[in-house]
Amino acid sequence: MASPLNQSQTLGEATRLLREGGFQQADPIELQPNGELRVFEDVRSVVGVVFFRSWTQLASNWPGAQAALVDRISSRFKRSDAKSWDGYLVLLTSDGAPTAEAVADVRRDTSRLRKLVGTGSDLTSIESVAEVLLPVLPLELDGAESLQSSLLERIPGMVEAHGVDPDLAAAAIASFEANRSPMEGIADWRTQS
Repeated sequence: MASPLNQSQTLGEATRLLREGGFQQADPIELQPNGELRVFEDVRSVVGVVFFRSWTQLASNWPGAQAALVDRISSRFKRSDAKSWDGYLVLLTSDGAPTAEAVADVRRDTSRLRKLVGTGSDLTSIESVAEVLLPVLPLELDGAESLQSSLLERIPGMVEAHGVDPDLAAAAIASFEANRSPMEGIADWRTQS
């Protein structure tokens, strides 16, 4: 089994990935007793990244990191700004959590920010940092257009297997591809049938 990444490796890769993903790095937030919350922003969201030396520190101190990031967001954005509602706190440690349930408890707490958690069992390679950050990184769309057309071409056959006329599905898809509501295509199909 590979050993977990250290703080420098983890934060360095997280910073690189977020910057390459279109995030701008803002001024960090100093955390007490000792630590730093790195802050990143893109046009839609704010992401705070913090590394704790142990799971015990993470479990005890993530609420303080959350409060600091919420304060930063509140001071910079009005409630009506989309960014004020789209905040993420990325909590990282090279230590292992005592149980999977302990990690899940932190992730499920979405009262103020969404939490992404990476522990020593998650952070075993530089590539694994991207897996932890996946929910905030931009989608890789290479080949997405061909995947979409391939899927759209298969839909009539898929619905026919469930008793739906494939021409009806084709009409809905044609309407969608013409940037109209699929329901318009269905209505047109019904009047012509």
